[in-house]
Amino acid sequence: MKDFRFSNGDKVKDIVTGYDGVITGRADYLNGCNRYGVESCKLEENKIVELWFDEDRLVLLKAGFIKIEKKEPEKKLGGPVTSSPTITREGPN
Repeated sequence: MKDFRFSNGDKVKDIVTGYDGVITGRADYLNGCNRYGVESCKLEENKIVELWFDEDRLVLLKAGFIKIEKKEPEKKLGGPVTSSPTITREGPN
């Protein structure tokens, strides 16, 4: 497995189609190719669009565009964990 060039939460752009968005997932394939799931920052027909791209097609627009801060769960003696991560967005699209 080779190292990923980009991180989840980075804003990237596909150099072939011009599609841009935020990385929401990463995958490494058997052939050594890294691919990224990129969600558009704009709804299309009221739907979220996520497309997957090879690493070499993407350029970085803004590192850490979306930041996820994981909270430590409250210590309880049973029951479900009720804390959830805090998600923040840096600046305009």
